[in-house]
Amino acid sequence: MSTTHEDMKTLQNLMHGYAATFGSPTCCLTPELLASFPQAKLLLHVRSSDEGWYKSFSSSIGLDFESGTWRARIYRFLTFPIRWMHPHHRLCDHMAEYWREQYGDISPRMHSAHNRRMKELVPKEKLLVYDVKEGWGPLCDFLDVPVPDVPFPRVNDSKQMQRNYLFLQVYGAAMWISYAGALAIPILLLSRWK
Repeated sequence: MSTTHEDMKTLQNLMHGYAATFGSPTCCLTPELLASFPQAKLLLHVRSSDEGWYKSFSSSIGLDFESGTWRARIYRFLTFPIRWMHPHHRLCDHMAEYWREQYGDISPRMHSAHNRRMKELVPKEKLLVYDVKEGWGPLCDFLDVPVPDVPFPRVNDSKQMQRNYLFLQVYGAAMWISYAGALAIPILLLSRWK
């Protein structure tokens, strides 16, 4: 599929004011982004193994991409009252569908399949295959910027993501309880009024 002038303008408008994008859904638009921003560089974050990637994925954000499991049903039910989560859930559903079409399934092998696809799409001079364990050096060299005088950050780890997901579920459950209370009070009052 070729990128039209209209597609390029849309992406340029969406990206206006931003210097970078990370992860989904823009990783699915690599050909379009490269056509829209020919000077762009792509950082392909890799893990040491497909299984390591999948373990991290499934124990953190993977919950958003499961469908039909009891875990996913409970998560979606509990977070349903959080209205700002609705677009997020729809995006995750579309991403899961795209990944299944592109890679066959959401499994450990998706990591290497995605990496192969990115290596096929992106010219070598615009691509850095990078593991965060490598620290600042390769990243700063690739971006042609000096190495900062601060330790390399470690954020977005699985444990923190699990805490975030737990918080969302507890928050959603509290909203469900408040809705039930809001319905129960008038019913109790009406039943006592008779």
